[in-house]
Amino acid sequence: MGRRLEYEVKTSVRLNMSNPQHVKINDVIQNLDPKIFKSKNQFIIDAIQFYIDNYGKETFVIKKKEKERAEYIRSEDINDIKEIELPTVAQLLWTNLKPLRYNFEKVPD
Repeated sequence: MGRRLEYEVKTSVRLNMSNPQHVKINDVIQNLDPKIFKSKNQFIIDAIQFYIDNYGKETFVIKKKEKERAEYIRSEDINDIKEIELPTVAQLLWTNLKPLRYNFEKVPD
């Protein structure tokens, strides 16, 4: 296996062969003309770059302000959390330990 360079980032794509769209994409990727495309990797990069250039990066990327705010809980969320009935520690222990209970009856001699 080749060595991985520090500046490389790997991203996987999973294709489902029962999905016609995925089958079509796989067929193109597997049968690329090597005279036109030197690598599958570069073909995918070029395709994504074309898509971004034609629709604009801002169409696909979360705005920084929205991304930062998404990490915080809103006051409405806190009220919803307060309304949820959580089991007590005793209930959790009883539920989880039930299968571990043993019958300590005296065994006849």
